[in-house]
Amino acid sequence: LLPNGMENVFSTTDPHFHSNRRRLLASPISDTSLHQHEDLITGRVKMTISRMAEEIQDRGATDVFKWWLFMATDIIGELSFGESFRMLEAGKVINKQERLQNLSNTTPQKSQYTLDLERIASLQPIRTTFPKLVYFGKYLPLPVFKRTVETGKRMASYTSQSIDRYNKMITENPSNPKKTLFTKLFDTEKGGLTPEEIKNEAQGYIVAGSDTTAVTLTYLTYAVCGNKQIRDKLVAEVAALSEPIHDNDLRSLPYLNMVISETLRLHTAVPFGLPRAVPSGGASFKGYFLPSGATVSTQSYSLHRDPTVFPDPDT
Repeated sequence: LLPNGMENVFSTTDPHFHSNRRRLLASPISDTSLHQHEDLITGRVKMTISRMAEEIQDRGATDVFKWWLFMATDIIGELSFGESFRMLEAGKVINKQERLQNLSNTTPQKSQYTLDLERIASLQPIRTTFPKLVYFGKYLPLPVFKRTVETGKRMASYTSQSIDRYNKMITENPSNPKKTLFTKLFDTEKGGLTPEEIKNEAQGYIVAGSDTTAVTLTYLTYAVCGNKQIRDKLVAEVAALSEPIHDNDLRSLPYLNMVISETLRLHTAVPFGLPRAVPSGGASFKGYFLPSGATVSTQSYSLHRDPTVFPDPDT
């Protein structure tokens, strides 16, 4: 989730670095803290469904991944930096008249930011599996590597702009700034981070917090809509709830949570392995000795399809 040589809580292989950073970041994403933002999140969800409905009415179809990505990005922006990226508001649905004027453009337009998020997400398996390839790619005059480097620079710019905006909020109201997932990180007197370290974490949050959510929701929508029996049972369970519906109400729905868990198993948003380093002295696992310093990882795609754990794993 970051260029080579830069660390954040997602990319580090240092257990002490990870432990310290988790300590700073864990409290703001606890259930208690996130419940404070429930109304904000609900509002963005409702706006997303509304935009999808508008697109379906105009085009007869909708790009669910695009709208889920817009929604997740807006939410993570608001929660992390105190201000939405307003992608749902800016997301453009091309109407029939515009399509007639430009027959080559028959799909909803995506901003440069959206295209950059999609590119970053598609490159993560390569970055984690072949890190040296990405490193040397910076020096190879090939278009794919050039575009990747440019995308990384733009993502860093988006992150810096978001941090600058939140810094301005703190400056304007230092005694009671708007609470976000990163508020504690700005307090250097109480173990906060440097501006560069905050940027590294923020860049990881933007990508990890938006793309994974959008991918999971897209596959869930695809799987549920493709099976009438599952769809009808799920709709009936949710429809039995009384308005207003809160997060705690949804947690008590057994079938909904089974559908979510099965989506995460079959269509894991991060199917590749995040690298981890074997500790000093090495380690033994299932009869194999792993030398100290070796990089190991477990990718979830095949693990979640192990028939000894999940009988008939593809059904």
